[in-house]
Amino acid sequence: MSGRHHLVAACLVAACSGARSGDDFDAAVVEPPADAAPPIPGRLTINEIAAAGEPADWFEVTNVGSDAIDLAGYTFTDDPAIPDQALFPDGTTVAPGELRVFWVDDDEAGFALGSDEELAVFGPDGQVADSVDWDEGESPDGGSFARVPDGQGAFITLEVSTPGEPNGP
Repeated sequence: MSGRHHLVAACLVAACSGARSGDDFDAAVVEPPADAAPPIPGRLTINEIAAAGEPADWFEVTNVGSDAIDLAGYTFTDDPAIPDQALFPDGTTVAPGELRVFWVDDDEAGFALGSDEELAVFGPDGQVADSVDWDEGESPDGGSFARVPDGQGAFITLEVSTPGEPNGP
């Protein structure tokens, strides 16, 4: 798998506890608002990023669809010209409404998230599933750049990150 890095990632709930790969976690499930559009079968969105994360950078995805999504064949990158820069861990699925967090660092993913950066997730078909671009200061130390409401809202800066938990202003 030349040019690809397997992400040995931990899925988190609540605050980053310093746990890393191999630790077992549950994931939070967020109910959509009553006035939300009807869900579509399996749609993965980037929900939150922490480019100054502790102990490492991380990003969160959620499934805004009605069917679970198997991430086999999905990739992510900070350079859309290299769509297969990192792979999601084998056997990872995202249930409808689930918030799932992945660590990103030079050793495991082959890149880290910068303070003025872009992140893209590609589906197995090579098409962009979702992407986000943020500017300097939008993902501050201890905070994050997150969708509010989860999965469908606009990205805003949160002063306190919410990995694995619902985003709020």
